[in-house]
Amino acid sequence: MSKGSAARIAASALLGLGALALVMAGFIATQNHQDIRPMVVVAYVGFFIAGLLSPGGGAPLNWAGGVAAALGGILPALALSYFHVALTDHIFLAVYVAVAVAAVSMAIGARRLGSGGRRGPAIALSSLALLAAAGAAYGLAPAMVEQFAYADANRAVAPFAVQTLDGATVSSATWRGRVAVISYWATWCTPCLAEMPEVAAVQRKYEADPRVVILAVNAGYGGDTAEKARAFLQRRPLEGAVAIDDIKAAGDKRGEAGRSLGLKVVPTLFILDRAGRLTAVHTGYDGAEHLAKTLSARIDRLLANG
Repeated sequence: MSKGSAARIAASALLGLGALALVMAGFIATQNHQDIRPMVVVAYVGFFIAGLLSPGGGAPLNWAGGVAAALGGILPALALSYFHVALTDHIFLAVYVAVAVAAVSMAIGARRLGSGGRRGPAIALSSLALLAAAGAAYGLAPAMVEQFAYADANRAVAPFAVQTLDGATVSSATWRGRVAVISYWATWCTPCLAEMPEVAAVQRKYEADPRVVILAVNAGYGGDTAEKARAFLQRRPLEGAVAIDDIKAAGDKRGEAGRSLGLKVVPTLFILDRAGRLTAVHTGYDGAEHLAKTLSARIDRLLANG
């Protein structure tokens, strides 16, 4: 490969990296790392532009530049996900990769049409592809996210107790005969903050129903303490009682409740049936899903089943 060809491919990779930077800027601007809809649109536009601007030459070099542009934005994203910096949700990451490949491929196709003197069809194709990406983002993505958000379970849970921020002890043994939802969060967790209004809406819906208990539990790690959680909730209050999992007392990176339930990441919702068995786990949060609606539906089914 000549020095000129290598330089063009390197420039294409930098354009792909720029597309990733555009996506990350969108995350920062919205302060929500988990909304797949704008991410799809921003990623598509960013990688389409990267594909259009990637230095060309002959047809083989066009495609080599396109591959470099895609990989320039995909490989750093995989690294960010691996080190738990961003794009940590596997479905979210898979969609990002698919959009990057599709957008660059469409851009290379549009370039070939345009270079052949068919600018009208190239513009029409590009516009239709962008509309299709936006339609998929806002039409199909919410259903996909909701489908993968919940993992069904059917296992017993060892009894546990947590302390509320007011100093009261809450024991899981007292929940027998009730549907219980335990919502794990942390003050430093951006998706947790985005999820809070949805959890609060469900709390308000069932606050007068003695058959349902919904408890928000601070995970107690990552620097969180009861004092820090109380100070945080003065700015962003939650409905009902809020507890904290005491990792110091448990002598582990998870508290007693987290160990019993199988906590791995925050935010996570654990849903227990009226017999005290874990029936479902909802991991992460995406603004595209209708969490209050789907969580309420699961609670209602468990109530109906007795």
